[in-house]
Amino acid sequence: MKTYFGLKDFSYSGKTVLVRVGWDMPINDKGKITNDDRIKESLPTLRYLVRKKAKVILLFHHHRPNGKIVAQYRVAAITKHAGRLLKKTIKQMYVLKGRDVERAVEKLRPGGIMALENVRFSPLETKGSSVFGKELASYADYYVNEAFSNSHRNHASMTQICKYIPGCLGLQAEKDVKALSLKGAKKPLYAILGGVKLETRIPLIKALASKASKILLGGAMVFTFLKSQGYSVGNSVVDENYVKKAGSLLRKYKKKLVLPEDIVVVDTLEGKSEKMVVDRAHIPSGWIGVDNGPASVTQFENILKDAKTIVWNGAIGIFENPKYAAGTKGIIKILANSKATTIIGGGDTSTSVKQFKATSKMTHVSTAGGASLTLLEGKKLVALEALKKSFKKFK
Repeated sequence: MKTYFGLKDFSYSGKTVLVRVGWDMPINDKGKITNDDRIKESLPTLRYLVRKKAKVILLFHHHRPNGKIVAQYRVAAITKHAGRLLKKTIKQMYVLKGRDVERAVEKLRPGGIMALENVRFSPLETKGSSVFGKELASYADYYVNEAFSNSHRNHASMTQICKYIPGCLGLQAEKDVKALSLKGAKKPLYAILGGVKLETRIPLIKALASKASKILLGGAMVFTFLKSQGYSVGNSVVDENYVKKAGSLLRKYKKKLVLPEDIVVVDTLEGKSEKMVVDRAHIPSGWIGVDNGPASVTQFENILKDAKTIVWNGAIGIFENPKYAAGTKGIIKILANSKATTIIGGGDTSTSVKQFKATSKMTHVSTAGGASLTLLEGKKLVALEALKKSFKKFK
């Protein structure tokens, strides 16, 4: 049963549409955008609205200016780059509200696009102000959430605007919600989890344990599990406050959790280093675990042979360094060759898939971090709940 509007539920010709996009992206010291995936993901929604002769107002944030106007966090460069990708001029406003915005909206023609300034320049944004949401809503007839990456946050532009005008999910945001909620996922379902801190992975482990046949582990959190078993972990990263908890998880989910058989270790992370592969139970004193080993890749491949759905969240090793990327590349190769539905969630995970040019070989890749985790943990997204209320109000 339908619970929220979709992008194609409205008629947009001549109407003004406020589109919240998730264009918070990395920019280097030279002012160059280093990863524009989130802009590219939103292009189908923007093209659809332009084609339907909507008047589009873009709203997004960049970094954390804490409610103050910070020159280096102005969004004009991002807007300009988006215009190049869209092959259309986007008029940049340098304010968020007021008569200048009203005039610009009045002059905007059907099929035209303008962008407001960084929404986090207003202190009311992160407070989830309904007053600010109502003011933004006054400029438009419809609201579109194409910022899945920010949908776990109760911010004014995410949850308040659609109280006053009908709201819907954008095309990419809707794909993210459907994929990462795992509703209707074919079984057997397997999960691959990486990451550094066990503390942040516990809710995800618990949530996936009820759905997955096995949960295959990688990343630095592995060493917390190994230490809980009494093994030496050398100088590997350990979440010391959660060693006892790791042991209880292994006991509770002993039929679910799978630790890697071998580990790639190095004697130092600085300068030239020695590297070797060791059994997980025999990490030498002073050495540091940096990746799953080759036997672990084979181990995971054998387990995943009958998979119908594979979910992967969290880095397996320090994949940014080619010397420590074999475990990650091995996982990517397994998933790329699998006939299973492959769902990739999280910033580091999607980055690794992109780095090894395998994005197109996955069923679904989400660049979102916190929002991906929220859904995979079986929790509700506050922005989606707001759209559900908007649906009930305006249907």
